[in-house]
Amino acid sequence: MAAFAMFQVTSACVQGVKRKRAYGTQEGCGDNTQMKKDRALRWKIRTASCMLVLALGSSGAFAQSAGDPRRSGFENPPNSACPRVWWHWLNGNITKQGIQLDLEWMHRAGLGGFQNFDASLMTPQVVDHRLVYMTPEWKESFLFATKLADQLGLEEAIAGSPGWSETGGPWVPPAQAMKKLGWSETRVQGGTRFHGILPKPPANAGPFQNVLPAVSFTMHASVKVEKTEYKGWKNCYRVTNGEVEVIVTGDVGPRVIRFGFVGGQNLFKEFAEQSGKSGEETFQARGGDRVWKAPEDPIATWAPDNVPVEVQLTPTGLVAREPIEQLTKLQKEIEISMEPSGTSVRVAHRVTNHSLFPLEFAPWALTMMAQGGVAVSGFPPRGHHPANLQATNPLVMWAYTNLADPRWKFTKKYLTLRQDPHSSDPQKLGLFNPDTWAAYLLNGEAFIKRTKPDPSKSYPDFGCSFEIFTNQDFLEVETLGPMTKVSPGQTVELVEHWGLFCKVDPTALTDEELDRVLLPVLKAVGETE
Repeated sequence: MAAFAMFQVTSACVQGVKRKRAYGTQEGCGDNTQMKKDRALRWKIRTASCMLVLALGSSGAFAQSAGDPRRSGFENPPNSACPRVWWHWLNGNITKQGIQLDLEWMHRAGLGGFQNFDASLMTPQVVDHRLVYMTPEWKESFLFATKLADQLGLEEAIAGSPGWSETGGPWVPPAQAMKKLGWSETRVQGGTRFHGILPKPPANAGPFQNVLPAVSFTMHASVKVEKTEYKGWKNCYRVTNGEVEVIVTGDVGPRVIRFGFVGGQNLFKEFAEQSGKSGEETFQARGGDRVWKAPEDPIATWAPDNVPVEVQLTPTGLVAREPIEQLTKLQKEIEISMEPSGTSVRVAHRVTNHSLFPLEFAPWALTMMAQGGVAVSGFPPRGHHPANLQATNPLVMWAYTNLADPRWKFTKKYLTLRQDPHSSDPQKLGLFNPDTWAAYLLNGEAFIKRTKPDPSKSYPDFGCSFEIFTNQDFLEVETLGPMTKVSPGQTVELVEHWGLFCKVDPTALTDEELDRVLLPVLKAVGETE
């Protein structure tokens, strides 16, 4: 019965503790009123415990002598018998002031110690500056807590690693982190044939990673993914619905090296002398579609992507994810999602910050087009003076931009740029359009990429959501996401919608002719995200 009585005291103490905040924020206790409440709580606990002991006294479980060490130890338990609590430091909401208030309260409340646990649970920021796990600032605060706990006689313990499972940490890439199985549900009428697209499972916990092995099989209706060799790379993946095909490299990247009709031309640029190679020390153009960080700088932006990527299958395609870049601590990935029929492909470009510090940048999707075509992009809706007096968008130049170059042509509604293999001078322009899109016309076929930027956010390069570049080797159509302060472990995403069309061959680069050939195909690409 004595053990039962001691258990009651411990439970009462723990219940009293649980009503307090137990992580190191600025919310703490320290005024005289609170101290009186703490004393009253401890008196009530001990009074209730003594009443329980008296009620059990007739059984002889406790000796009645005032000098009995069991009784004195029960009434004034040693530190080894006092309860310990979990003390969570959530999402970096830590200050030295909060640490001191929490530990002093634990001491006043009669706790024997604590287990420190660094975790992340989508806790909002309640301090001026978050302290990221194992940064110098975090270590300094932990040392402060350790010294203060020792002064107060509190026993300290710490989890071996952050995360609820004690297997987390900024050094754990998403592919190696703990997973959660997700699913969607569709109710259908039995006894009849079902035609339709099953909804994607919810992805609120993070980007989807398929649990199925990377082999060739039909993933979603008529979307097929198969491992294949392409231009000397032995570990490429082909995604096709029988009408169009996308080829993603597995030996380098992430890169989408081909997009075209099955059996047709590749509208993307390929550098033949770089095909099939990997492991180079410097960045290689290679061709195709890639993801970068903006604004551009010659070191971090041009980090090499010459090592094998992890490829995971999804119900409608795949995700290609590079290892964490040692130079930048960034990790880039591209997800391909193809419709079961038609030519529509959803392409998500993602960049994750695996450094120990927040970084500010924008996701940047660059698609290198084959030689000899013409690129077209639209301006925001045009108006008339004096009815429309406000500026509509920036048109951004680079130091080497030459608007007198004959490869440029401007109409009232469109910007066009011709790729000329015989003209070596680079050219580039940028603009912002709430409905950002680009078309590339080559040999009667048209490639369309489209995204929908947010006008309320800030974009790189004086506010560009679209940029276009050419030299003698290729033409590049580029979309950009908003500038974002990316915390450690956070991912930014830029989604494009692609389409491929045949028999798109304007007779002239005029508003009327471009309207005729481009407006129907733009409508077919559909609404953007």
